Amino acid sequence: MKNELFVYPETKTYAEGEESALAAKLTDTDRVTQTPYIGALAQIQLDHEGFLPNGYRYTSTAFKQICGLACPGLHQAVVDLSGMRRTSLQPRYDYSFPDAIEVFNKALRIRYTERFDGKVRLIKDVKRKLVEGVMGPKYSYLENRALYDIVRDAMFSSPVRVRFLEATLEGRRLMLRFVHTQRLFAVAFSSAADVENFSGGYHISNSEIGGEASVRVTTLLYRHHTATTSLGPFPGRGPLAHTGKDFTKRLKRVFASALAVHQDGRMLARRMNSLMFLPLDLGEGEKQREERLDDLSLLLHRQNIPRGLARRIILATMSYGSEPAEQLPRAPARSRPGRTWFDLYNTLTRESRGLDMTVMEAVEQAAFQILLGRVRDKRVA
Repeated sequence: MKNELFVYPETKTYAEGEESALAAKLTDTDRVTQTPYIGALAQIQLDHEGFLPNGYRYTSTAFKQICGLACPGLHQAVVDLSGMRRTSLQPRYDYSFPDAIEVFNKALRIRYTERFDGKVRLIKDVKRKLVEGVMGPKYSYLENRALYDIVRDAMFSSPVRVRFLEATLEGRRLMLRFVHTQRLFAVAFSSAADVENFSGGYHISNSEIGGEASVRVTTLLYRHHTATTSLGPFPGRGPLAHTGKDFTKRLKRVFASALAVHQDGRMLARRMNSLMFLPLDLGEGEKQREERLDDLSLLLHRQNIPRGLARRIILATMSYGSEPAEQLPRAPARSRPGRTWFDLYNTLTRESRGLDMTVMEAVEQAAFQILLGRVRDKRVA
């Protein structure tokens, strides 16, 4: 593969009924993983085609980490100079793949002794010949297979029986979700509609790669009809960083805290019903709707949702409301002034699917905060 500095990590999802396939994949990955310390400059430098020694490749995650350790701004500069992202409108002579590699290798050579030699470990897949990430000396490595085993033990301790719902494996990042076998509450959203079931459950995510993501454990609320979820806040002090000698003990305490959270079905049912009658007040004229779009987008951005995504979510709420993903029309409808906070809740849970895991968690946590009435809007008393 020429003129590529790195390859992108694979992403695979596992649906209900595929838990055994997930466990097998995690076991296989663990068997082919090595985590050696960097002991020579040549281990991390690229040849003229973008390969590491012995035919290995960086993943995009690992390449960004190596650049970040070497020099702030190096990643953007090298990728831009290489022409990997050059469009057809941009001249070829403005880019140089060989020079990009030379800049990268020179930066590593200058910074190697102080920042890499014997201080950083690589995460390698020896079967696929990939360097997938790096770890610093204080990082407590937690294999996804080991996390899965801890999660299974914790699920057996759940006060309510659970079943596997889904998982996503994105490179070295893992997301696991389990739901209670008993429904938490049911809601009839109209007199003619069938009753919809909601279940509680648990959400867990982790990355084996240093600095990519901490361990995150929280409760979830699952809507059966749309197969969408919202996430509760992280218990205790929030996500658990991969540091400290007592990391495993603290991890088990995090699971115990999540299992101890009382998911109040009656209260959540009342809140869900109330959202249906709480208008978003989108305004009548174009100017009013644009101002409201800005206000609501900022409200979501304050919930740790990127600005551009926040705006797209509000636009989708205005155009599509609570339509399930499979029923969305090809062209958006006109913005309807009758949209409610229930529409916004549903849009958040619908649009979260397929996003980067950290962003998805922020979006689904925002939905849950809206459900609880904790997202303050200046138009709502």
